[in-house]
Amino acid sequence: MTLLGRTTVNVVVGIAVLYTLLPVLWLLLAATKNVDALFQSDLFSLSNFSFVDNVKDLFAMDKGLYPRWYLNSVLYAVVGAAASSFISMAAGYAFDKYAFAHKEKLFGLVLAAVMVPQTVLALPLYLMASGTGLVNTFWAVFIPVLFNPFGV
Repeated sequence: MTLLGRTTVNVVVGIAVLYTLLPVLWLLLAATKNVDALFQSDLFSLSNFSFVDNVKDLFAMDKGLYPRWYLNSVLYAVVGAAASSFISMAAGYAFDKYAFAHKEKLFGLVLAAVMVPQTVLALPLYLMASGTGLVNTFWAVFIPVLFNPFGV
């Protein structure tokens, strides 16, 4: 690769990195400012630093609802990912190691499920959750996460 080609690639990668990281930098700096400084042009200055007050206000908002939301997100992500991985590994192991009736047809069904977009499943999953009385519960979010044909 020539020097001009490397320089061009490095410039493009540098622009992509800036494009990706500048919003994150803005988010971090905005979290440290009070409301007045946030809507003025001194976002990059070190004055008006109020990160601790912002965090206190966040955790006190709506009588401490944010920690509950955060714990729910962690629960769905960590427990859901672990359980989904376990189920996918068990299914993949069964397809690989065991011979059973209609194995090829079932694996074809799994492969066909990979091609179905998740947005197509949103309404049927809601209707099934509604029919079983699971709407607005933990299980309505957790159960669909467990079964992922991509993992198999």
